[in-house]
Amino acid sequence: MRCAGRRLPGVVTAPLRGAFTKAKLPACAGPLNRKRRKIMTSGCSRRGISRTLSTTFPLKKPKVPQELWGAWNAVKGALTWRSGQSHGVVAEASSAVAAPSQPLFDPSGIAARLDYQPELKWWQLSLILASSAAICTTAYIMAMPRKFSLSYAVGTGILFAALIFVLRKLAIEQQYTAQQQSEEELADSEGLFGNFEGLRVHYKCKIGSNSPTLGMHLYHGFGANLYSWGPVHARLAQSLNACVTAHDTPGFGLTSRPAKLSAYSLATSGRLGCLVLEKEVSSAQGGLEAGTHASESSDTSARAGLAMDAPTMPEPPTLQRILVGHSMGSLSVALDVVDNPHQVKALVFSAPAILALSSFRSRSDTNDKEPLLQTSQSGLQSANDTSNRQPRQALTGRIAAVLAVLWGTVWRQLVWLFLWVSQPVSVFSLRSLVRSRAFWKRGLANAYFQPGYEERLINSYRLPSLVRGWEWGLVRFTRSRLERGKQSFAQRVSEAWTGQKELSTVQRIANVVEKHNIPVLIVHGVNDKIIPVNNSRRLATLIPGAKLVEYADCGHVPHEEYPERFVDDVKAVVAGS
Repeated sequence: MRCAGRRLPGVVTAPLRGAFTKAKLPACAGPLNRKRRKIMTSGCSRRGISRTLSTTFPLKKPKVPQELWGAWNAVKGALTWRSGQSHGVVAEASSAVAAPSQPLFDPSGIAARLDYQPELKWWQLSLILASSAAICTTAYIMAMPRKFSLSYAVGTGILFAALIFVLRKLAIEQQYTAQQQSEEELADSEGLFGNFEGLRVHYKCKIGSNSPTLGMHLYHGFGANLYSWGPVHARLAQSLNACVTAHDTPGFGLTSRPAKLSAYSLATSGRLGCLVLEKEVSSAQGGLEAGTHASESSDTSARAGLAMDAPTMPEPPTLQRILVGHSMGSLSVALDVVDNPHQVKALVFSAPAILALSSFRSRSDTNDKEPLLQTSQSGLQSANDTSNRQPRQALTGRIAAVLAVLWGTVWRQLVWLFLWVSQPVSVFSLRSLVRSRAFWKRGLANAYFQPGYEERLINSYRLPSLVRGWEWGLVRFTRSRLERGKQSFAQRVSEAWTGQKELSTVQRIANVVEKHNIPVLIVHGVNDKIIPVNNSRRLATLIPGAKLVEYADCGHVPHEEYPERFVDDVKAVVAGS
């Protein structure tokens, strides 16, 4: 008969290593020497405890409604640690799809510089301690109390610790700054630069043949850059015999980061894409003008990055173009096609971040003689404002609209003031997060469905952190989201009182698509955790003639996870248009 003492390691599941050593064995266990006691406690390592707890108490992912637009999931996925259990269901569902281990972006020397960890030398630490002590001593002597004060001593100690922290961070930032370079120095051999609307834009161009029949431009999403289109860029050019361009949105990638906030608007990014496309199409056609999106320039001068002047109000181009946007880039596509719908052959939205909350009356549902805007004072109809406004007649509605404008203006100003005041803290936080490989790994793992897929392009997402002043560009991009365009506060109040309401992006794009008969393709991953697929399903019902294609076992980036299928779907829509 076996004694209870010998079964103790098999039945006790205490989460602490000391549980075995503190447990009292019964007398029938006999004498236990140090060696046996060591063997019994060795099985309670941290790894064994973690495995035992994960098996006994499996962690379940909290349920979050998909109607919350995916914003919380995006932030949570980047800031919280994803345990091995989080991919358990994913690995089982996609066991047939193996994630490639070879990275698609791995230039020499970049990985080592991205993972650079500065270390302070002994003399630097000594200088920091001596400087902090000298400042605290001077402050204590100059304001020395008559008698000992505990609060004063504690305050001096806090000041000493704060000085050490700040001086150490400054010394570390100085070493990080030495690793940073200009945008041109970080670009690869295929990277091109051009001056458009006062911005130094980084872009790439792929041409299927010497005489392309189509023009296509690719707009990336938030936190990404043009390298996100790497898996499909060349494929699209060859498959469609097109001139395919992609650029970095201001605030991301290797495009310059000016101080002017208007340069970071999504409408500006939309215009920049068309300027880049028209420039490269003109160069591909032998220097002939393909419209006035960009000024005349040879292919050699463009690839050397010489300055060019681009008009702010482009005329219709002569070559049909296809605009492709992913996530945030879909908003740039929508804003550009609303302002310049000429010669647009097709629109492609990949996991679009275009909010579609409710239905509305499209142009086909209304009387052709009934405008979308009808002024309450004169009753006159305006053809220009018809596509951008809709009537409000009730007095209570007018008062509510004016109050909404007032509240929205106050709220925006408060948020803008908070962002402006907290810029130093925001910059410090961004530096700590973005420089971490673990931060990007967690965030990208939340965007992809296939486990381990983020290793393919993780360095391309981290590349902009080596650009001088990258953090300030991201802060300005965030602040630019609060800008209200060219309309003044008085104009907004006047429009609210007269019963005018600006149409949403979905309404405007739906009117333009229906008027110009533009085919629209929406591609979305069923397992998208950033933007729920239900949003694209509603969007497809609101845009006339839109085609929705859902990818099973796919996350937020369909064109990266399934590049061949994405190219085939785009080719099918272009062929049917």
